[in-house]
Amino acid sequence: MRRAALLLLATAAGTVSAQTPTPPAPGTPPGRFVTYICAGGQDFTARFSEDNELATLAVPGQPDVELSRQTSGSGFAYGDSYYELRGRGREATLAVRGGGAMRCHAVGKPGEPTRSYAAGAATLTLMSDGVFRLRDRRDGSASLLDHGLWSEEVDGGLRLILRGEAVARRSLREAPGGRLVDTAPPGLEFAPLATADPIDEGFRLNGMFRVTPDGGVFTDCLTGRNLHVLA
Repeated sequence: MRRAALLLLATAAGTVSAQTPTPPAPGTPPGRFVTYICAGGQDFTARFSEDNELATLAVPGQPDVELSRQTSGSGFAYGDSYYELRGRGREATLAVRGGGAMRCHAVGKPGEPTRSYAAGAATLTLMSDGVFRLRDRRDGSASLLDHGLWSEEVDGGLRLILRGEAVARRSLREAPGGRLVDTAPPGLEFAPLATADPIDEGFRLNGMFRVTPDGGVFTDCLTGRNLHVLA
C-alpha cells in the first residue's frame, strides 16, 4: 500500500481483551479475519462471512476477490472460476485454476487469546489475529517502538517471528516458563504477563484514510487492518 497519510490515533476505545474466544469448529477457517503469509508468493488477507459461505481475499493494490464455499473433506474450501482457496487449521493453499499454487500459513493464532510479555520497561503484545505491538515505558510515558505481524516458524526449534516497521524481521525463541528470548543481541528476555497489556495511549501509524457512509476508516499499511475512526 502506498503510504498516503499519517494519522495520530486515540486508541482508548481499542483496549485489548484477554478473554478466550470460542475456538473454530473443525473444518472451518481459523478465524473471521486471517492474514496469510505465502512462501515465494504474495501475502494476502481473507475475511470469512459469519455463516462461512463467503471468503473475501484482499491483496494491497488489487481489487478484492469473493469466493464461494465449496464441498471439502476435513478442511475448508472456497473458489470461483479462477481461484481456489483450500485449507485445514492454520495452513492453506491458494491456487489458480490451470496454473500454479502457493502454500500459505496464517499469522498469529486465530481463536486464541491476546497475550503480553515484559522485558524490563518494554512490553510485547501478541494479538490472536497476527498483529504485534512493542512499546517502552522507560521515561514514564508509553511510546510505540514497533508494530507489525507475527507468526511461528520451526527452524532448529520453534521460533516466534516478528515482521515490523522498525525491524523487518526479528526472531525470538521459546524458553522454559513460557518466556521469549530475543535471538539478537542484547538478547532481551520477555516474561509472560498475567493479563494483556491494554492499548491506552495514542501513537502514529502509516496508512490510508477514507470516508465511508458509516464514518472514517483508516487502513494500516503494514498490517492491512481497517480501523474505524471515532468522530
